[in-house]
Amino acid sequence: MSATQNQQTIAANAPAKAERNPMANVWLGVLTVVFALFATCTLVLVAWPVLAWLGARLGG
Repeated sequence: MSATQNQQTIAANAPAKAERNPMANVWLGVLTVVFALFATCTLVLVAWPVLAWLGARLGG
């Protein structure tokens, strides 16, 4: 098989570009924001007491 035939075979077997539902983009954006807020709040709620404890232990 020549290189040209090989490229044609790959192109023929490649899946067509998937069209994404526009609402999927909206939901992905919403879920990204929700996850970011959740992660931020979790880090703050965990880090705040730890930092306060460290400050009390190290700062006197």
